[in-house]
Amino acid sequence: MSMLKPCGCTTGQLGGFEKRSAVIENFPKDKRFILDTGNFLEKNSELDSIKFSIIFQALSMLDYDLVNLTEDDFNIATELGLIDSAFFDIISHSDRSEEYNIKTKFKKSFVIADNKLDLTVISANCDTPESEALRTSFENDSDTIKLNILITDNCDRPAKDYIEGIGMIDVVICPAASDEPLILDDNIKKPLFVSVGKIGEYFAKLDVNIKNGKLDLNFEKIPIEEKLPADPALVQLYKDYQLMVKEEKLLERVTRTPFPGGLEYLGSDSCGTSSCHKYEYDIWSKHPHADAYQTLVEVNSQYDPECIECHVVGFGIESGFINEKSPKDLRNVGCEICHGPGSEHIKYVASGQEEPLTVDSLASCFKCHTADHSPEFEAKEELYRKNSVHWKEQKNPSDVQ
Repeated sequence: MSMLKPCGCTTGQLGGFEKRSAVIENFPKDKRFILDTGNFLEKNSELDSIKFSIIFQALSMLDYDLVNLTEDDFNIATELGLIDSAFFDIISHSDRSEEYNIKTKFKKSFVIADNKLDLTVISANCDTPESEALRTSFENDSDTIKLNILITDNCDRPAKDYIEGIGMIDVVICPAASDEPLILDDNIKKPLFVSVGKIGEYFAKLDVNIKNGKLDLNFEKIPIEEKLPADPALVQLYKDYQLMVKEEKLLERVTRTPFPGGLEYLGSDSCGTSSCHKYEYDIWSKHPHADAYQTLVEVNSQYDPECIECHVVGFGIESGFINEKSPKDLRNVGCEICHGPGSEHIKYVASGQEEPLTVDSLASCFKCHTADHSPEFEAKEELYRKNSVHWKEQKNPSDVQ
C-alpha cells in the first residue's frame, strides 16, 4: 500500500512521493531500473480511486520503468481507464490482463562492467496449477548473464519449495511482511526471498554486480527521510489531490452510524462552559489536542476523510463531526474522544444520580497514534500521557475516565 504523503502529525516521518525523486536521482539513469510491485490500496472507496489515479501519475512523473499490478490493482486501473495512459511498462498475472494485451513478463538488457546482463521480471500467482509454467518462463541459455526476478502473491512454504526447485530464479519479491524491506529467509541462498515494505516509507535497493561471470547481489533499504528535498511537481500533484478530495465532498458522503442505546456526542463546550469541568477544559485548551483541527487547515487536509477522523469528535457517527460547517466544539481532539459520548453523563448530572460518568465508546490512543502517524508514541507512551494531564486530582494518566 502506498501512502501519498506521511501524516505530518509528528517529525521524523518517512515516505511521500514528493521525496522519492531525491533518492532516485542518486543513481545514473542508464544504470538503474525502477520497479513497483503494486498492491497500492487496501480497499476501493471513492477516496481510494482518487488516490489510485494520483499514484499512477506520480509513478509516471518519477520515471518508473515497470509496475506490477495485482488483481485488485488491475481491476481499479481498468475501471479508471488508466492502463493506456501509463508512461511505464506494466506486467500483471490478472485473469483479465490478456484483454488489454498486458504481459506477465518484462525483459531488458544492461551492460555492467563490460558484461551484458539480461533482466527478466515475471509476475505469477504461485497458488494455481498454471504456476508450473514458471519452469519454462525463464530462459535457460548460457550466452549471457541473467538476472531473473519473480513477483508473486504467495510465499508460503510449499510455494517457496517449488520456486527454489526451479533453479533459475535469482530474486523472489513476496507480499510485504512489514513497513520495512526485508530479506525473508536467510537460510535460502538462491533465490533471494525479499519483501519491499508497505506504504512507501523505504526504497528497497538491489545492487547488482558481476564477479567472475556470476551475479553478486546486495539487498538493502533506503529510508525516504523527511529531510530530503521535495520535488515541486510532485508537491503540486498532492495539492491537486487535495483539491479533488475537497470538490468531491467526500466528508459528507461518509456512512454515519448511530451509537447503541441512543448515546450522542454533545461537544466539548458542554463540558467546559459550565462550572463542572471548567478547570479541566481550560487546561486542555492549552494542549496540542485542542488545536488538532487547525493543524489540518494549515496544510489544507481538512477535507480528507483519512486525515479528519483523528482530528475531530465523532467522525462517522450520526451526532459527530460532519464537515467544516459542523459546530466548532466538535473540532479538535476534544473531551469526548477520550471520555466517550456525553449525553448519558448529562442525564445523570441533571437527575442528581450518583454515577455521572460518560459511558462506552472510549477511544484508545493507539487508534490514532499509530506507528505511521506518531512514530515515537509507543516508545514514549507514558511521557505523552503525562503531557496530556489536565485534571487536579491525582490519577493514573492512563485512566482517563
